[in-house]
Amino acid sequence: MRWDLLAVMVLAGAFSAALSRFVIAAGIPDAPDSARKAHDRVTPTSGGLAIGGGFAAALAILALWPWARWEEILGVEMIGHLAWAAAVSFAALFIGVADDLRPLGPRLKFGMIAALSLLTALLVARAEILPLFAGAVVPLGFLLGVLGSALWMFTVINATNFTDGANGLAMGSMAVGLIGLAAISLSAGAPEAAILSLAGAGAAIGFLVWNFPRGLLFAGDAGALFAGALAGVAGLVAIESGGVSPFIPPVLFFPVLADVLLTLAWRLKRGRPLLASHRDHLFQIGLRAKLGHARVSLIYWGLTAVCAMLALLANWLERASPSFVNIGQAPGAAQQAAATLASGAPFIAWLFLALASVAIAVKVRAHARHNGLDCV
Repeated sequence: MRWDLLAVMVLAGAFSAALSRFVIAAGIPDAPDSARKAHDRVTPTSGGLAIGGGFAAALAILALWPWARWEEILGVEMIGHLAWAAAVSFAALFIGVADDLRPLGPRLKFGMIAALSLLTALLVARAEILPLFAGAVVPLGFLLGVLGSALWMFTVINATNFTDGANGLAMGSMAVGLIGLAAISLSAGAPEAAILSLAGAGAAIGFLVWNFPRGLLFAGDAGALFAGALAGVAGLVAIESGGVSPFIPPVLFFPVLADVLLTLAWRLKRGRPLLASHRDHLFQIGLRAKLGHARVSLIYWGLTAVCAMLALLANWLERASPSFVNIGQAPGAAQQAAATLASGAPFIAWLFLALASVAIAVKVRAHARHNGLDCV
């Protein structure tokens, strides 16, 4: 099925790039009318329509392709996962289109995203345990599993939207993370999550032809909400269907998540309203430092690629941890320690990134203050 997966990604990219031209012609305008927007001219937006269209076209063609035989490879339950996950992503797309056409207001939009996140955790997939180290797990149960999974969905959707402020940053970062998720999903026996991830990555890459670096078309809320919802639900499917650690998806998309969560914490500490438009994100500091859209986005892509490689390594170590203890022999202390650390690799990777991101954010903001680039 490897060629099928490659075809999904290529087809999604080709359709997305072609459809983007029609979205530009439609001319849904995005005016530079708020503090968080970094462009200085009216630009066509809702490129998410092209991303969603490319995603849907690729899945439809491959589903009808007689030699693919997806029904044999996926099975009924996996096909159901795929269909429900696609439905969730398109529901987020429609919310975004509505907001692009006529702003919904932050409270209404957040409420709609929260409802969609809760429905996803209830109906599609969720995480009900948190594995830490060998034999040590935190059982969440149904209620906490639903709430925690819904919180994950809500966070990744909004994080993607909040960081969609530099040409290519959010969509490129999501594409890189989704490719990493596809590789992990395949190794874990969750091909439906891999299909979702590669179709989404391909569609985002096709859109970037028009968005990066010149900004001829913006993803808009349509693209940001679609990409965030797809990343969130594909991660949950990989967890439920393939047994992937719940710490792996946050590692894959860590740069985007860390920027948003640490910025919100910074604003909360200073008593600033969380729902007001602002220019306090780390990537916005980079733009004010004259790094330019392309360089800022490439930095985030590179960091996301590093996180994806770290996630791949952590996932492999966790799955290989039983082999660290020789079967049939009394394991030594070193073997036991190696197996324990390997089994907890996803949690360790997440914890390491969390601590490192706090240190980096503090240094960036200190440097910004020193050079007169502090947030206003």
